[in-house]
Amino acid sequence: MRAHLTLLCAAVCVFGCGGRTPLSGELQPAPQPDPPAPVPVAGGCTSASPTILASGQDSPSAIAVDSSAVYWIDTGSRQVMSADLCGTAVTTLVVSTDKITGIAIDDTNVYFLDLGGTQGDGPITAMAVPKAGGTTRAIASTTGYVGPEQEDPIAVDDTSVYFAANEATLANGTIVSAPKSGGSVTVLATGQWNINTLLVDSTNVYWSSTNGDSIFGAVSSCLKTGGPTDALVVGMTSGADVAGFFAIAIDAGYVYFPEPAAVARIPKGGGAVELITTTQSLQDNVQTGIAVDSSHVYWVETPGEASVIHVATAAGGPDATLVSAATGDEASGVRLAVDATSVYWTSYGTGTVMRAPK
Repeated sequence: MRAHLTLLCAAVCVFGCGGRTPLSGELQPAPQPDPPAPVPVAGGCTSASPTILASGQDSPSAIAVDSSAVYWIDTGSRQVMSADLCGTAVTTLVVSTDKITGIAIDDTNVYFLDLGGTQGDGPITAMAVPKAGGTTRAIASTTGYVGPEQEDPIAVDDTSVYFAANEATLANGTIVSAPKSGGSVTVLATGQWNINTLLVDSTNVYWSSTNGDSIFGAVSSCLKTGGPTDALVVGMTSGADVAGFFAIAIDAGYVYFPEPAAVARIPKGGGAVELITTTQSLQDNVQTGIAVDSSHVYWVETPGEASVIHVATAAGGPDATLVSAATGDEASGVRLAVDATSVYWTSYGTGTVMRAPK
């Protein structure tokens, strides 16, 4: 009887004491991966997946981010908007009767362009509004217009605002600067194609441009004090013969730009173009969404109707998918911004502002 009880207890323990012992040769279930770990966000929240920061927007476009908030232009409603990084509060900073576009930020203000009337026929006026909301003020104006593709032609540094305006005649785009406190403009460059994105560093202004049919373009620079223009890249370097340059990004040493068949960079002082990745197809690569941090470059690809955000090391190498089906929107409707932990984007078609961990 004692022997029988011993065997019975052994059998119960094999099949029911905290899980049975696998038999020799028996197939085992595959281990399940751990869920993504939540990533701390500067605003104090955490996220392990894409998060909607704002919805119900009417064609959000240009976007910027700082340590506490994300800012964007809602072109359809002609508003300047902000939201905290956790997406708990959305604030309207400006409601304009004129068309507006472009965005830049410093420690205290948000800057944007008033395009002059409901049709955006000019003049182009650089505007500022406090980040916390308040009175909007005009800084400086210049003649010309900004077309629908030219959504980021404004930048700021510690003392000045830089912006661009195009003319009806081709190769007549102008880049100007003005003191942040207001005053007359200083012309820095003229005779440019349609100017799309404008950026600055400590010494130079950088911009992308396209010709009138958006089938040929350039990436150029000049000193912030004006002077000769340096065309860093003219035409596609990856063998493509369609689409001009729309978006660019800069870090300490390079200007980054997407092409229809590649993502590339060129030294700020000029030199050989370096292809970061050539995995994109002619149809799928995106011209309007690119951002860079200290080590990686981020861009948007749209195979069909669902946008995908990619990431690769800035020096080049295999790219990875950071966010799949990011927007459900066509490629032309995605703008990117990054901070230390996250990537942010606007979806022109779906009316959303999103955040995802890097």
